[in-house]
Amino acid sequence: MAKMYPPQISELTKSPGEIELFIKLKNDLVSDEWVVFHSLDIANHKTQRFGEIDFVILVPGKGGICVEVKAIKSIQYENGFWFLGQKSKEKRGPFKQVRDGMHSLQEYIWAKNPSLKHIPFTSVVYFPYVEFDSQSPEWN
Repeated sequence: MAKMYPPQISELTKSPGEIELFIKLKNDLVSDEWVVFHSLDIANHKTQRFGEIDFVILVPGKGGICVEVKAIKSIQYENGFWFLGQKSKEKRGPFKQVRDGMHSLQEYIWAKNPSLKHIPFTSVVYFPYVEFDSQSPEWN
């Protein structure tokens, strides 16, 4: 079971996908040594005033994973615009959103401790309720 920060999911969390992933990470025996931060605020964000990463997962001896959860029932990507669930179109998609947050977090960590620059980080978008198989050089 992962060490979770905060230890319980906030009652203010509205995303069912985030709630489910929090419970899975907290109770999964494979993630026993992992450290997981849920809803980590990023005060000094690279591309916006402030930001937030849904999950930051630290796996000892491996690295870090920044996760953006999109608990939506429909998704479309057309002509450079994202249509996520019932929301109107967005230019900045979830892959860029989590990647920008990850880079902002890395810069913060490296400024505090430059010896940690060798630790690999990656970012992923988790769509728990919809299949997303669109191909683009913008994501893999």
